[in-house]
Amino acid sequence: MKSAGERGRSVRSARVSRPRKGSARVATWVHLVLNSLLDEFSMQARVLRRGDPTFRRSSKRLDYLRPVGEYLLGASRHAFEDFVQWHPVWRARFEKRDGVRDALERAAVRFFETLVGDPKFRREALGALADYRKTHPRAEYPGGAARDPQFPDVVAEQLVNDETEAPEHYTVARFWNGYQRRFDAYRRDARAPEIGRSLGTLLREAEEIGRDLREFRFELCDKYDIPAVPYEVPPVR
Repeated sequence: MKSAGERGRSVRSARVSRPRKGSARVATWVHLVLNSLLDEFSMQARVLRRGDPTFRRSSKRLDYLRPVGEYLLGASRHAFEDFVQWHPVWRARFEKRDGVRDALERAAVRFFETLVGDPKFRREALGALADYRKTHPRAEYPGGAARDPQFPDVVAEQLVNDETEAPEHYTVARFWNGYQRRFDAYRRDARAPEIGRSLGTLLREAEEIGRDLREFRFELCDKYDIPAVPYEVPPVR
């Protein structure tokens, strides 16, 4: 009986044919994988230029900056696995990028936990909330689902994401935009410079991967004579 390793080698050695012109397989890579990732990396670059890691206190994760494979669901995820199996160079590129993302997430979690574990910071956050209530007695509670004891977590999230002006539709916006200067001593660049460094590295990765994916898509479309997007010839009337 063959070992698992021998069976694996047999399967790989049986793969003798390469995709041909008009290959449906290559079209699937382009349409379901490369096009989707090009859109995602373009959006990532815009988010990263704002310096926002999209950290969320509830999950202790980066909400939008996820591992590459998590951007693809269903059939696209299966096509992605096939793509990186055929193109180990791209697997290595994505793994390198994910390593930077993971380092950023760890740094964000450390900074958040340092803040919420600091009794002085908690007192200052709750003090600012009390002052806000005095000056805005009719205003909506700015903590959303977080009750008073967890309100310092809300402030810490803003600091991790280095929010300088929260969008008006955010529940915390009116509080944060009026009271954020009280927390200047806790700003991210001074307390957790590794977050800024990781954001810069991740931005470079997003820009370079996006550029190289676009070039590789063109190469595949040119070599295998497939369109960059699915196309059906309209019926003749």
